[in-house]
Amino acid sequence: IAKYMALSIFGNITIQQRNRVHEMRRAMLDAVSDGILLVHPGSKGGHVISSNAIFEQLFDLYEASLSGKTLASVLAEMTLPEDVRQSLTQQWINMPVRSSDIREGEFRIVHSSGQPLEILWKSTPVYQEGNVRGRVYAFHDATADRAAARMRAEFLSRISHELRTPLTSIQGFAEFILEVGGDDLPATVREYTQIILSSAKHLKAIISNIIDITRLDAGQI
Repeated sequence: IAKYMALSIFGNITIQQRNRVHEMRRAMLDAVSDGILLVHPGSKGGHVISSNAIFEQLFDLYEASLSGKTLASVLAEMTLPEDVRQSLTQQWINMPVRSSDIREGEFRIVHSSGQPLEILWKSTPVYQEGNVRGRVYAFHDATADRAAARMRAEFLSRISHELRTPLTSIQGFAEFILEVGGDDLPATVREYTQIILSSAKHLKAIISNIIDITRLDAGQI
């Protein structure tokens, strides 16, 4: 009886410790701003260990229904367009969980709330003592970032157009004055006109650089 009671107590302590570890892991994952899915080796792309609240919100899933499931079955439950689901299935399921590869990509979905989302994903291995023990799948909602980048690009494009038009006129008139006036222009007038011309060209170059940087930031270059 004493041995049985000791084993029972030890079992309860082990369960409590496991639950505390699970709760701590869950709390740490929920503190991350991206959606997280933890997978350990197994069939069909591995088995899910845990996920966080952001992942569940993005794809309308709940951890209780995910833990222990295969990655393939989770993919089947995620709210995804069929072409996106097939693409992710090919990339994830065919990659061994113990692979050291780092993969990433992006896709678009429409959330259950009706909002279109642009999702960036990245899959990285988890190492322990030099060996791959599992994989982490991270999902970042880039919708706001992409929208802000597009708005910046459009705004600067409009501003640059409004600035380029008068600058082109200023440059053209300055060149016209220097060409027509020739040697008859007073020295002071020629000097000031050349300063106007040089400043107009300088401003146009700055505007062109700003436009290129903005387009680069928006992914248009």
